[in-house]
Amino acid sequence: MEAHKSRKTAVERLKELGDSYGILLGKKPELWMFVPCDEEGNVLEKPKLMCDESGKEFIEKALNKKDAQTVRDRSIQYQQALSRVIFEGFEVVYVDGNYAIIKSEEFRFIWKNGSIHYYQEPITRIEDLPDTIVFKEGVV
Repeated sequence: MEAHKSRKTAVERLKELGDSYGILLGKKPELWMFVPCDEEGNVLEKPKLMCDESGKEFIEKALNKKDAQTVRDRSIQYQQALSRVIFEGFEVVYVDGNYAIIKSEEFRFIWKNGSIHYYQEPITRIEDLPDTIVFKEGVV
C-alpha cells in the first residue's frame, strides 16, 4: 500500500508533462479508461478461461476446435481491452445496459447514459476526477 501512496496521482502526472497532456486533462472520462470494454463501450467480463498462444495446444486438446477458438478470441479481446485501461485499480460491481457501477478501494462511480458520476454529479473532464486516482504503470 505504501508504494501506491508514493506514486503521483493521474492529475499531478499530467500537469507535470505539460501542454501535450493538458488536452487529455480536458477530455471526458470514458468507461473504457477504468475497466475493459469492447469497441462499442460495453463492459467485458474477465473470461473464466484465459488462453494465449502458449496455452493454445492444451485448450485445443481439452475442448473442441470451435470452443477453443472462442476461448482464444475472448481472451484476446479482453487482454486488448485491458491494455487500453488507463486508470489503476477499478473493477465492475454491476452492469445493466447503459448503467454500471465501478469501484476501487477508495471510490465508487456510477456510469449512466455515457457519463461518469461521482456523488450524483457528472464528471465532464479527467481533471475533475478525485485527486488520488492514479494511472496504470506505464501509461504516462
